[in-house]
Amino acid sequence: MEHLDRRVAARGARTAGASGTPRRAVAIAAAAAAVSLVLLGAAPTSASGARAPRSAANVAALHCGSPRYDSNEPSELLPLPANAFRGWTRTYCTDFRGSSLPAGWSKFDGVPKGDPAGRFAPSHVALYDGMLVLSTWRDARYHGDWVSGGVCQCGVARSYGAYFVRSRLSAAGVSDVELLWPKDNSWPPEIDFFESMQRPNLTTFTDHYTKQDHVTQGWLRADLLRWHTWGVVWTPRSIKFVVDWNTVDWTMWGELRQPAQIPTVPMTLDLQQQSWCMIYDACPSKTSSMMVDWVAEFVPDGLLGRHGAAPASSRATRACAPGVPRQLCARNAGRAPVALPLATPTTSQVP
Repeated sequence: MEHLDRRVAARGARTAGASGTPRRAVAIAAAAAAVSLVLLGAAPTSASGARAPRSAANVAALHCGSPRYDSNEPSELLPLPANAFRGWTRTYCTDFRGSSLPAGWSKFDGVPKGDPAGRFAPSHVALYDGMLVLSTWRDARYHGDWVSGGVCQCGVARSYGAYFVRSRLSAAGVSDVELLWPKDNSWPPEIDFFESMQRPNLTTFTDHYTKQDHVTQGWLRADLLRWHTWGVVWTPRSIKFVVDWNTVDWTMWGELRQPAQIPTVPMTLDLQQQSWCMIYDACPSKTSSMMVDWVAEFVPDGLLGRHGAAPASSRATRACAPGVPRQLCARNAGRAPVALPLATPTTSQVP
């Protein structure tokens, strides 16, 4: 499958002086993981996907490390607990409470390099009902063009880590992407661990590496209109792509182990939509949104000294941490925290 050549540098749209040149895909190694996912922890929704608004009190009660489980969590699944993985420490967690972005996050604004018809605008990023919402629609303020939302966690850059994003789409039509991007904008590398490819039932991972932009890619069939937890585990020895990790159930749908495929530079987490109207004739036909319930990040204990220690409150010792649903604790009773890196893939492996 030919990879859709995405932006050269989304950050060039919001950071003056960002560098980048048009990319050329020199080599593509693609592996298909066309499997139907059993939806793990997905919240039931109406036919329209809508949920009843939650009270301010309920929104305020939901946060990382909460001592109780609340079924009003947007996706009905709390963030991964602080002690979820043996040998790793949770260094960051947010479930997007409040009406503004958490500290360390920034909104995209401007035209992305490599996509002259694209446009990011801060007004297409919103927070409400305990979710981060990125939306694409024809915006009259930009001559009726399709305009999208995007954000980066620009305040937190590291080499190596595990990133988990709990998200779902309202509709297909744009490219929804969750990725790691080099802090200094010196592309490549780039690790896309979720990309919707304008479809409601297909996602890809893509790893861009070497200055010639070699690409390794795999894809997976899943219902993207329901909640999933998309993750990437990046270590000096491998990159592993996982979905629906909740300390008990998970699927690994890709693994890269060649040294050239593994970035070593500090990278940040980006979440974005993009329409690609001019480049790939992939304009959406209706408004769509990517909704993010929470983000959780982990760092191997051996690297904490290099990237900053986690808050003391994130170091837990119990096998089932506070905030994990009672039924999940019962299933996991007596077990030690799960070890990372992950075990043998259960669906497919990319050499």
